[in-house]
Amino acid sequence: MNHRTTDLEISPQTEGASGMHHLVKLVADYTMGLNNKAFKNWEFAPVINGLIALGEPRQLEAARRIVDLGIALQNKEGQLAFGLNIVQGDPGNAVERWTGAKTITGTLHSSSYGPGTLHFARATGNGRYLEAARRQRAYVQTVRRTRDGAFVHREETTELWVDTVYFTAPFLAQYGAITGDATAMDEAVLQIRLHADRLCDPRSKLFRHIWSEAPDYFPQSTYWARGQGWITASLVDVYEALPEDHPGRTELSELLDDMVSALLPLQDTSGFWHNVVDDPRAALESSGTSLFAYSIRKGLDLGMLVGDDRAAAARRGFEAVLQAVHDDGAVGMTSLPPGGPNARFGSAPYGQGAFLLAASRFV
Repeated sequence: MNHRTTDLEISPQTEGASGMHHLVKLVADYTMGLNNKAFKNWEFAPVINGLIALGEPRQLEAARRIVDLGIALQNKEGQLAFGLNIVQGDPGNAVERWTGAKTITGTLHSSSYGPGTLHFARATGNGRYLEAARRQRAYVQTVRRTRDGAFVHREETTELWVDTVYFTAPFLAQYGAITGDATAMDEAVLQIRLHADRLCDPRSKLFRHIWSEAPDYFPQSTYWARGQGWITASLVDVYEALPEDHPGRTELSELLDDMVSALLPLQDTSGFWHNVVDDPRAALESSGTSLFAYSIRKGLDLGMLVGDDRAAAARRGFEAVLQAVHDDGAVGMTSLPPGGPNARFGSAPYGQGAFLLAASRFV
């Protein structure tokens, strides 16, 4: 765990373009060697997305193998990778402290495999990918919602989590773009709006982790780095999928601009952001930093953002995360489930995937 707030030393291995390419390849190779059968499905969704974003043939084939397993495990309700989506809690961890339960059953974790499934539907023309996505879309329409229509994160309670936005909104927007289902695209924007209404603090412009409808309170109220990253990544990915004349694009751009304006002053001098982004005493954290680097750079590339200060912040973030790469390609300094202020640190598939997403914008 790294608590330093001074500049990290740049190792010779990461200096220059050749060093950067070496580390990206190292991380990609390590990530492709992970056993995706040993993890719950959402942890490998960023892996799929990151490998696809890099786009080299071996990486695409590895992503396809993970998606194929997700389709093989799709249940009768339509949930992709259903056999992988039970989150096991550790005795005494934050999940148990927040909920009193040792396990959480996700409602929409399965949608996180949707973007990868849709990518291979487009790339291969194989109808089984589109059919799997259609069944996942049908499942999404059956899940419980809050009174105002937001997807609940888990079956046991009526809670909104920032995670749900990344798990669902990009899939719905991309599904609509491929199939012409305008209601799916509108749903993607609606879910972002409804989650922002409950989770986004109007003063700070940052998102709290979890809100409960009944009773009305925040079981976890901190501005958790990866949680902000789930939102910023969702904003750029949904924006990209929407038609140019979709009215939701303006809304997404304004929300991203507000968030990035809030995040930039909180970036550590090392280039990282802290695990709780407004707490300089919190550990520096790599997965949120990677997602910010990805989102800010992609937002600039899409025209959602402008400003040399944003471009510089994104690059500093990515260059900082290069320092978290271990010799074997594991990306360290990643907060482990369920995130938030009490998280343990190490490496995890979603941290690998977040790094690869960021790398796709800088190499």
